[in-house]
Amino acid sequence: DAKLAEQSLYAVNSTRYQELAEEINKLDTETLGLMEDNEKLKDTIFELRFTPLEDGIDKMESLRSELKDFMDLLNEPAK
Repeated sequence: DAKLAEQSLYAVNSTRYQELAEEINKLDTETLGLMEDNEKLKDTIFELRFTPLEDGIDKMESLRSELKDFMDLLNEPAK
């Protein structure tokens, strides 16, 4: 905001105006990059929080399936 305020003091064709425009552009680019990094970090945190739960649920379902198959074998009449 300070650079934008300063930029408004100069003519568009002036050297200082152009320097400030480049600085503002660089700051905007850096800000966007930081926002992207922040979103990636949020996604990673989400994955780290829920992946172990999903893995546990998958293992539990697999165990239940194996136990059901075992119970079915036990309940089959001997041939």
